[in-house]
Amino acid sequence: MASENEKNILVACDMPFLSAPLLSHLAAVAAGQDAVIPYSAPGMFEPLHAVYDRNCVPAIKKRLDNQERAIASFLKDVKVLYIDSAECRQYDPELRSFFNINRQPDLDAAQLLSERE
Repeated sequence: MASENEKNILVACDMPFLSAPLLSHLAAVAAGQDAVIPYSAPGMFEPLHAVYDRNCVPAIKKRLDNQERAIASFLKDVKVLYIDSAECRQYDPELRSFFNINRQPDLDAAQLLSERE
């Protein structure tokens, strides 16, 4: 609600390997959509690595007012374009954008990946 922009890129704070080309692509295809959400694998969409329009605010607010806190709860109320993982790979071949750090082994793996690059 605080953003002054119509379109907003939303990413989780635990994703250290964001891909500017992938994020640019998601933003580029966002015209006419309330949300653009990529799939990291079949059946695994990434709502915390997506583009959202301000049009989503009323749907989000409605869900929050009803104590529905899951990020995906409002998606059935808005127009969503889902991007499959094959299309994502055109911009992020190893899909590192979706790597997240939840536990110590994830942090260790992230450090190794970072050192290799």
